[in-house]
This record gives sequence, structure tokens and C-alpha cells, in this order.
Amino acid sequence: MSISNPEFSNSTLLKPVDLHDDHDSHKKGLGTMMLAAIGVVFGDIGTSPLYALKECFDPEHGIAFSPEALFGVISMMIWALILVVTVKYVLFVMRADNKGEGGILALTALVMPKRGPVAAKAGLLVALGIFGTALLYGDGIITPAISVLSAVEGLEEVSPAFSSWVIPIAIVILLGLFMVQKRGTGGIGKFFGPITLVWFAAIACLGVYHIASNPSILWAISPYYAVKFIWEQPTTTFLILGAVVLCVTGGEALYADMGHFGKVPIQLAWNVFVLPSLALNYMGQGAFVLSLDGAGAAQVIKSPQADLMGDGTGILIVDDLVDSGKTLEVVRKLYPNAHFATVYAKPSGKPMVDSYITEVSQDTWIFFPWDMALQYVQPFRGQD
Repeated sequence: MSISNPEFSNSTLLKPVDLHDDHDSHKKGLGTMMLAAIGVVFGDIGTSPLYALKECFDPEHGIAFSPEALFGVISMMIWALILVVTVKYVLFVMRADNKGEGGILALTALVMPKRGPVAAKAGLLVALGIFGTALLYGDGIITPAISVLSAVEGLEEVSPAFSSWVIPIAIVILLGLFMVQKRGTGGIGKFFGPITLVWFAAIACLGVYHIASNPSILWAISPYYAVKFIWEQPTTTFLILGAVVLCVTGGEALYADMGHFGKVPIQLAWNVFVLPSLALNYMGQGAFVLSLDGAGAAQVIKSPQADLMGDGTGILIVDDLVDSGKTLEVVRKLYPNAHFATVYAKPSGKPMVDSYITEVSQDTWIFFPWDMALQYVQPFRGQD
């Protein structure tokens, strides 16, 4: 592909430029192009495991943890990678190349009518192309800052003393990255390719390590858990979709950078190496969280008088809400003959109670006055 202008064809100021002299995969080894693509194309999506799952269960805006929710979220993440990146980009979008080039501008040029009456109505297509380009610039500004900052924040886990250094370190890294960009995509790919390759290998190995300790997480590959979670908790699903979609951020780079490395190297790098590494890491994180949940199971800190409670015969135990039923399961083992009653019951915990007043959906959030208020709340008493 070359760029030239007939008006300046004999000028020394503007010569035809071959955009693919340095990037055609047939002029370089396929393995070399795949390695460079891993370093440039997949750097963004490769950092998603640092924060995607964490955001889903963040106490401030995430969901309450339960094994069922974890399997549902992990399954949604894996299938988001498959459907959005593999099916959408690898199988379909990357077929719409403009002489080997990809990206929003190449796509706009591809759909533009060349001549005829339709060409006069091409303003909408141009406007959409400009809008998409604006989104591209916005993503280019926001994504590096989020990715680098999220990575550097890991230093706080090593020592709280690094807290005041997180932002300065992130700024230095970003400045360094933007300064080396002038060396071109090829130079950046040569430098970051091996580094990113080691990164993906590391997160894949960490995933396998934790999966080995809790292999049941492999069932999350089945879309059944994603569909089940969406069906049973639609409101919760809607709330966390913004966090789930973080696992596919950077997927658009497969199409945008197609002109640099070629279609085949990018597709092979994704299917053979990047996708398996990401899936293994997300499942490994899920296995690790499950092991923590088992270690932190409900325990009885203080019990009533043993001679008074006995096995629970003749005892009525009342609670405001049964959610997952884990706490009630522990109490039931202590007092198997007691009668358990709650005001509200959710489907997961309903089998653990003998009677309840109102059943609510699993994703219903209930706020009680004693949970919300910091002052004394007068208890309800019947009138004589």
C-alpha cells in the first residue's frame, strides 16, 4: 500500500511511502511477528487480571461474595473473552481490513461509497468515523493511566510505605512509555514482546498453581454458570457488568493494530497463547478466593448456655434475613431441633428455615434501620 498525490508525483517533497515495508508478516518470521504483537497488541488486555475480578466483589460497588456468585462471575469473564474478542474481533471484525489496515479510520474508508448519489449522503458515515476516532483518542488517554496505576498500586500490598509513591512512580512510567513511542511500533514490539510474553506465562502458571489446589473452579468454563447467575440475579448482573467488561478492555487493539503485524500473527497469538493464559489466570484467581472462603468459614464466637439450649428442642431462633444460609447452617448443626424463623428469606437460604414471612429474590438488597442508623432505634412493641 502506498500514499502518493498525482499533483506531486514528480516532486522531491513527497515520495510514495510503502507502509508495509517493515511490517508484512511474509517478510519476517511468523514467530517474530507474533512475539511483537504480544508486546504491543495485548499489553492492555493482559493487565486486566490485576483488577477485573477485584472490582466485581469490591465492597463499595460490587456484590456480596458467595461460591455461586464467584462461579457466575468467572464464567461471565471467560465467555466475555470468547464472545467479544474471539468471535467478534478474531472471526468477524478482522475480516474487514482495508488493504491490510485496521482501525476506525480504515473501517470508515472501507464503508464510504466511492461514487454515485449515495456518496452525497456520506456525511453520516463521516460523522460516525469522527465519533469513533474521538473514542479512540479517549481510550488512548484513559487506558494507559488506569493500567499503569493499577499495576503500581500492587506495591501497597508489599508495604504501606509505598502508598505515597504510587502516583509519582506511575507518572514516571507513563512519561517513559510515551517517550519511547517515537521509535515506532517495530522497536516497541521488539522490546516489550519478550517482557509481555514472560508476563502471560507467569499469570498462566500462577493460575495453574491455584487451580491445582481447587480444581472444581474448572467447571466455570461452562456457560451454564454464567446463564444461571444472570437468570437468578438480573439486577446484580446489571450492576457488575461494568466490572466484567474490564476483562476485555484492549480487545479492540486486535483490529486497530492489524496493519502493523498482520492478521494471522495476531489471530494465532490470541488463540494459542493469550486467551489460554487469561482464562487460566481468572480461574486461578477464583480457586484462590474459594480457598480463602473455606478458611474463613463462619465460626461460633459466643454461645448461649449449653444446659439451657440443649439440642434446641422447644427453642425458637429468629433472624431478620437468611441470605446464603451459611451462618444458619452452622447454628443448625448446634441446635438441630430448634425452630428457625426469619422475616425475609432468599432462595439460597430458604431451605435452612422452618418459617418465614416474605420471600425475596437473591439479588434484592434490604436495608434495616439498625444497619443504617447510628442512633438508638426504638423497638416495636404491641399496644395493650
